[in-house]
Amino acid sequence: MTLNLHERKRLFRSHAIAVLRGDRREANRLGQTIQSEHHLAHQMFLFAVFTAAVADHFGDDLDRSALARLIAGLRADRPNLPQLKTEALVRVLYGEGRLYLDVPQADHPASMWAVLKALLGPDRTDEALADLFDRADTTGRELVAAVFESEALYGYRDDRREEYA
Repeated sequence: MTLNLHERKRLFRSHAIAVLRGDRREANRLGQTIQSEHHLAHQMFLFAVFTAAVADHFGDDLDRSALARLIAGLRADRPNLPQLKTEALVRVLYGEGRLYLDVPQADHPASMWAVLKALLGPDRTDEALADLFDRADTTGRELVAAVFESEALYGYRDDRREEYA
């Protein structure tokens, strides 16, 4: 089943709402409808929502003591969650991009969902979640654009850079 952009967006948002509200049955049902060809787009969506929510919570400057409290809460609620990897994913958003490669991709969703649930709680209104998702859409576009505008993108071939201009 091929989904157009709007259908995929609706699916991702509905899945996120089910996860954030703790509706495991609906989250599992919707998660099973996310096909393999949509996994990368879903990862990007999750990363963008994670980025927007973390920025809302911590602001422009990461307060290490606030991060420590968040991680301590996650440790208490989710003892099997890899706390150091989860902390690293938050720190990535605050200038420590090198940590991103230290966290296996397979660990990203569990860590990101755990942080999102802790920061947002299950009682966010539909309007508040829609606003978060709209900001995440903007954030995601900005992140992707930044990757393709990065000087580092062509760093391995600086001598042949004009060929790509």
